[in-house]
Amino acid sequence: MANVTYGDYRWTQTAPDLFNAFCLTYISEATVEQVVDALPTVGSPQQWNLATLASRSMESWGEIRDNNLLVGLIQHGGWTVMYEHNGYIGAKRELMQPLSVGREVVVHHGSEHSYFFRYVDGVDRTWFETLYPSRRQGSAPDELVPIMRQIGGFELEPDESVKVTEFHHHEATFALCDAVTGLRLTPPLLRQATFAVVEVVNRPGTPAAAERPRASMAYEHHRRVDQGIRDWARRQGHNLP
Repeated sequence: MANVTYGDYRWTQTAPDLFNAFCLTYISEATVEQVVDALPTVGSPQQWNLATLASRSMESWGEIRDNNLLVGLIQHGGWTVMYEHNGYIGAKRELMQPLSVGREVVVHHGSEHSYFFRYVDGVDRTWFETLYPSRRQGSAPDELVPIMRQIGGFELEPDESVKVTEFHHHEATFALCDAVTGLRLTPPLLRQATFAVVEVVNRPGTPAAAERPRASMAYEHHRRVDQGIRDWARRQGHNLP
């Protein structure tokens, strides 16, 4: 686990466009394609930058609320990173716990309330509301405490007689994700990324979910390759249907 402190993530407090209402999920030992195919997605994957993902996410909320939610995925080392602007698919245990079978899933969901989740091989190891890290839950609620102490910024032993005037749990949670995954989050990683964006069914049975066909990134990739071959053959004078 990396040597990191909450101070390394002070910059996140000056990036409200990224981290006002968000969900950041790290999935180990998985390609973007594998994550897309494991989630209940609809429609076709799109390639968007951060600004487009953010604006389309807000437009989608305006149209269908949170019936379906947009997620953007990028490959980062041996992990797939899933970023949501005003979304919370990563915070849904019923989706992330099965996704973690055979791998690890680490989640930082920040909104009105902020949470940390860690799943390992289908087991909910540790989760807590980041403002109250002493109330940890899961099958191994204390295994990350040593690294949390090193990171700082977490109120692990709250003292009600002491009035806390500064809170650093958000920065500390970013640092905890860094320490657990070994991935350093930087502004360019998200701002300069081209995301594979898919729409995930959040409320099965709603019209927004029923009206759209199931997405498959593998199918979309092969369809584009096939179309490219056909276009080339037509340019060579071959008659194709």
